[in-house]
Amino acid sequence: MTNKNHEYRIQLATRNDLPIIMKMIEDGKERLKNMRVDQWQNGYPNEEVILKDMKVGNSYLFFEGDTPVATFALFFDNDPTYSSIKEGEWLTKNPYTVIHRIAVSENHLGKGIMGQLLQKVGEKSLAKGFGSMRMDTHPENKTMQRALLKNKFEFCGHIYLENNDLRFAYERIWNEKW
Repeated sequence: MTNKNHEYRIQLATRNDLPIIMKMIEDGKERLKNMRVDQWQNGYPNEEVILKDMKVGNSYLFFEGDTPVATFALFFDNDPTYSSIKEGEWLTKNPYTVIHRIAVSENHLGKGIMGQLLQKVGEKSLAKGFGSMRMDTHPENKTMQRALLKNKFEFCGHIYLENNDLRFAYERIWNEKW
């Protein structure tokens, strides 16, 4: 379990953070491969994608104390991929935040980092006036699906990426008591 006494924080990533971020992403790719999940197995995400996230201010690191324990991209605007949902519907029509490209450090798996990260991002989003968050994952990525459901995200239906790959779509609504 995560030590509740640790301080958690979110920080915008810089180019200097690229090696740490890419290590987390490469480890995540390997875990998915070992689970036989065909997600992140075609070269995505790569340095070019992460550098683009950095350039527009969407790349973040999540820290436990002074240690970076996860990386993610956070967007404070609507995702065009989410404009059409199949076999379900979104919980809200309100503006929402989106997390993409999330990866937890290999040394911090199973320690509740995902829950802490989602809590902090929820607080940040709520402070900026966004009352919900949306995420998606590969249909075979059972680990992420469990993490989302454990953290009060609700399965909403299916979305399709630009390349027509199917993803399971989730949304979480929160209030002041996240």
